[in-house]
Amino acid sequence: MQNGIVTRNLAMQSLLAEIESIRNSDCPVLLVGETGTGKEILADYIHSTSRRSNKRLVKVSLSSLPPTLFESEIFGHMKGSYTGADYAHQGFFDAANNATLYLNEIDDFPLYSK
Repeated sequence: MQNGIVTRNLAMQSLLAEIESIRNSDCPVLLVGETGTGKEILADYIHSTSRRSNKRLVKVSLSSLPPTLFESEIFGHMKGSYTGADYAHQGFFDAANNATLYLNEIDDFPLYSK
């Protein structure tokens, strides 16, 4: 057992050892795997065992975000910055400042909207 994750699988033990070496770094981490393989569990684990564990973990499901709202939701906007912007909106990056931002299903999000 390693901080809440129980495994006898050698590949998983190796992955947990890698996480130990990066969990307190300031670099982005990319978790890749098929649907249902536990990427969100690992993101929770990384956050909960990091020095940021006392701060927010902001989870964003990009597949539920309309491409037309992507920029506004991710980066935020000021009141009046575009038609219909009746109030200032804090983006996910600002909400996760000095904390942890988990972007889920990033591969399902279109790179360009038309």
